[in-house]
Amino acid sequence: MPGRRNYAAELAQLAATAPDRQRALYRMMREQLPGYERALAGWDRLLAFLHGLGIRRPNGHALTRRIVQHWARTDGFPLVRGTWHPRSRTPCLTTTFAVTAWILTRADTRSLFRVYDPAQ
Repeated sequence: MPGRRNYAAELAQLAATAPDRQRALYRMMREQLPGYERALAGWDRLLAFLHGLGIRRPNGHALTRRIVQHWARTDGFPLVRGTWHPRSRTPCLTTTFAVTAWILTRADTRSLFRVYDPAQ
């Protein structure tokens, strides 16, 4: 049948091109809005930023540090993990543009997150 779509094939194609699209979107934001990128240092700031965008767990509850760490391991979430030692601590680090580019290049978010209206 002409014009019939293969959803699984589309998802696979989008997943394969996600890193390139993510880099291109990040580069475009850096070029067009150079003064608006902000560092997100620490879990509280990162989770608050995601919450402000309306990003929630698939069940609607707030995100946790563990979920974001899982995204970094398995889904390419842009995160420099912090470390904890008795003598020194380093917070996690990312940027608003890197997170935004990652979110906007996800093809299927059902297993990752849901988006809610932050005003609600």
